[in-house]
Order: sequence, then C-alpha cells, then structure tokens
Amino acid sequence: MFKTIDGKALSDEIKVKVKNDVKKINENGIDVGLALILTGDDPASKQYFNAILKAAKKVGINVYEHILSPTVSINEILNLVNSINHDERMNGLLVIFPLPHRINARRVVNAITPSKDIDGLGAVSVGRLAAEESTFQLYHDELHATLTDERRILNVANFLPCTPFGVIRLLKYSGVTLKGKNAVVIGKSLATGKPLALMLLAKEATVTVCHKATQDSDFI
Repeated sequence: MFKTIDGKALSDEIKVKVKNDVKKINENGIDVGLALILTGDDPASKQYFNAILKAAKKVGINVYEHILSPTVSINEILNLVNSINHDERMNGLLVIFPLPHRINARRVVNAITPSKDIDGLGAVSVGRLAAEESTFQLYHDELHATLTDERRILNVANFLPCTPFGVIRLLKYSGVTLKGKNAVVIGKSLATGKPLALMLLAKEATVTVCHKATQDSDFI
C-alpha cells in the first residue's frame, strides 16, 4: 500500500519551533544571522533565494544578502566567504547554486567554515556525517528534552544536508520506523543521494543505492 506524505504540516511545525528557539537564543544575548550569496541571474536561483529570505525573516533570523555579478571572480567569492567566516553576526552561510560554470563550486563550498556550512556539503561536514559525528541531529527530538538551552546551542557542531535530512524528518513524522528496513536510494549525488544513504545507515536501515550505471538484477 502506498501513502502520500504531505510535508506542509511538518514544515509549519518546524517554523513555529525555530521561531521559538530563535527567541530563546535572542534572550541569551545572541542575534541569529544568516548570510546568503547569490551569483548571477538564474531565475530558479532567484526564486530559491527569495523563498529562503522570506522564511528566515518569518522566524526572526537576520539575513545578510550578498548578490554578486555573473562576472565575479572566484577570488572575490572566496574573499567574501572568508569575511563571512569571521563575521560573528552571521551564524550560517548558504551559497545558492548553480554558480557560473567557470567557478569551481567545490572550492567555494570547502572554504566555508564547517560551523557555518548550512548545506552541510563541505568536505569536513560530509566527513563528519560519514563518521557519524553529526548524526545526533537525526535523534534530535529524543535528545532535545534532556538538553538545556545552552547545550542545544553548543551541540550544533555542523549542519546536515537539508534535502536528505528533510526526507528523514518526513519519514519519522509519518510514523515510519527505519531500523531493520530495506531502503533504496535512487541517485548518488553529494547533495542528496550519498548523504541520504549515510543517514539511513545511521538509522540502522539496510541501504541499496541505485544510479545511472545500475543494471537490472545485477547487484554485487
């Protein structure tokens, strides 16, 4: 039997909780800030940028917008990333993709300090996920009740990739128990497929990853 999962209700719950958490952090004398970097004039990127801007402002997060020319050099982007890394007003940095083809996206992502790597796609963040050093966030609800507000702040060592983490949250919200289940992940991208497989493994599922070179009934 198939079940359609509607993420809107969960999204609304998360936004309410984030707004309350931001308020508590503000009461401890800390402003929560997010840096956004948009390069070029891709319509889809602009739409994503505006959606993040709207969501962040709705929950009380200060947004620092950095809109760059399509002709920007990688040197300029790396200098900006370095500046944001050292700016205490900004607790996280999100680079909107795609970047211009001549820009090495991995160099840009890896230049973000792990504690501000919102997308969780830097080499250090991915390594911590693979080593299960950041997977405590997959059990956030269970741990949340036992942590003080101060510990909740300190425990965010780095971020998990948002799309696969969203899949895990949706499955849990829908009452799906992953431990011991067989899971198939379609695609092995660094943004979704690979980190989702790692998260499912951390949840003790048995994972098969299929991609463009996968052949029917020809598993090794």
